[in-house]
Amino acid sequence: MSHLETALEKAVEGMLDSIARDISRDLVRVYQLIAIEYREKTEYDLALTFFEKCLDVAKRANDKDKEAECYQ
Repeated sequence: MSHLETALEKAVEGMLDSIARDISRDLVRVYQLIAIEYREKTEYDLALTFFEKCLDVAKRANDKDKEAECYQ
């Protein structure tokens, strides 16, 4: 995941909005899936950590649709 995070940071810094949105969509989905798995295993602290990462990525990419998905 660190490669996606690094790519997202570079895209945001370079004002490459469409690329940042694409990367954020992938990263948000990955974080969501991990969070859901932890939630199902009742490891709520870890689930919360990944839901927060999901939200952070969506906000950094300024993607309101993905930001909303983080709350589902």
